[in-house]
Amino acid sequence: MRLELRGIWRLANYRLLWGAATISSFGSQVSQIAIPLLAVITLHASPLQMGVLAAAQNAAVPVFGLFAGVLADRRRRMPLLVFADLARALLLLSIPLAWWTDQLSIALLIVVAFLSGAFGVVFDVTRQSMIPTMVDRNQLVDANGKIYLSETASDLVGPGLAGAMVQLLGAPVAILIDAVSYLASATLLVRMKLVEQISNAAPWSLRIIGREIAEGYRTVMSIPILQRMSLSVAAGNLFESARNAVLILFMTRELDFSASLVGIIYAIGGA
Repeated sequence: MRLELRGIWRLANYRLLWGAATISSFGSQVSQIAIPLLAVITLHASPLQMGVLAAAQNAAVPVFGLFAGVLADRRRRMPLLVFADLARALLLLSIPLAWWTDQLSIALLIVVAFLSGAFGVVFDVTRQSMIPTMVDRNQLVDANGKIYLSETASDLVGPGLAGAMVQLLGAPVAILIDAVSYLASATLLVRMKLVEQISNAAPWSLRIIGREIAEGYRTVMSIPILQRMSLSVAAGNLFESARNAVLILFMTRELDFSASLVGIIYAIGGA
């Protein structure tokens, strides 16, 4: 019996992009839990170190978010997506390798968290800008909706899965599996058959990039609903980051929770 695909699922490129985005979302959830647990359980990180680590995990969005948009406009997007996945895989692979050679440190975790977050921003922005070029306008809501549904599922399942993997296999092995997931995402992306047109008319320069970033910022700030949404998200992220900086530390040291229970609690928060 042959499965008949309907609607947007008939688009092979979209299926591959959806699969890659889904895998990437689950991988990001695993890293968000496994790296702090590794810092607390294995490296006995202090509250200050956990605060810096949490800042590194979240700093990529304000630092690279605007630049990622300019990059996605000026470069072919499929290679950008593949590069972001491969870069995150290599960064995460450095953690189990450092653990295996007894070279693991808080400094390494901070660097990996920040850089993998930066490439995650590049992936997310590029993926969002790629969808309108792949589907018809009347399919855009459906296409975005299916990907966001996958991201919601990763919010629910990912933390619990990460906690269980850390509990059963150890944090370094969980991070290794996460790195493999990014390789799987890149494998799907390279199978896409796209003809991408980019404009080479505008040269690259810091002045031009800065001007385009400023134009995008002014556009968002000039639309009241986008301005308020942006400020709301920024405030929410600020206090969520402050909470996350000490939450895992509190649960594991003060309440003596296991890694799997920490993951379950985060999954409940995702719900």
